[in-house]
Amino acid sequence: MNRLHRDERGFISRTALLFVIIFALLGIVIIDGSALLFSKWQLSDAADAAAIDAAIAYAPSHNEAAAIEAGQATLDDRDSGGTVDAKKTKFDPVTNTVTLVVKEDVSTIFVKRIGPLEKYTHIETTSVGKPPTA
Repeated sequence: MNRLHRDERGFISRTALLFVIIFALLGIVIIDGSALLFSKWQLSDAADAAAIDAAIAYAPSHNEAAAIEAGQATLDDRDSGGTVDAKKTKFDPVTNTVTLVVKEDVSTIFVKRIGPLEKYTHIETTSVGKPPTA
C-alpha cells in the first residue's frame, strides 16, 4: 500500500504544471493572433485613407512621386506602421484612380520566431482611391 502512494507522489504537481504551460502558450497564441488581426484591420483602414489622399495628389498633375508621398504621409499620420510599395502601386491617368499597395511587418511575441509562421507577420493590403468629384 505504501509503495502505491509513493508512485503517485507529485502527480498533481506535474499535471498542474503541464496545464499552466499549455494555457500560457494558448494565451500567447491568442494575443499574437489578435495582434495580427488588429494590425490587418488598422492597415486596411489606413490604406483606404492613404489611397484617397494619393488620388487627390495625383489628379491635378499626374505626378506619381507626389501621390506616393501623399499616401505615405497619410500612413505616417495614422501611426499605422505601414509603408507604400511604390513598385506595386498603379496609376490610371484617365480616371485619376490610384491603386495603393501598403505593407507592414507586425510585431508579435511568438509567431515571428517560428519559421513556417513568420510569413504571417508580413501583411499587405491593396486599396483603390479616387479623388472626390465636385
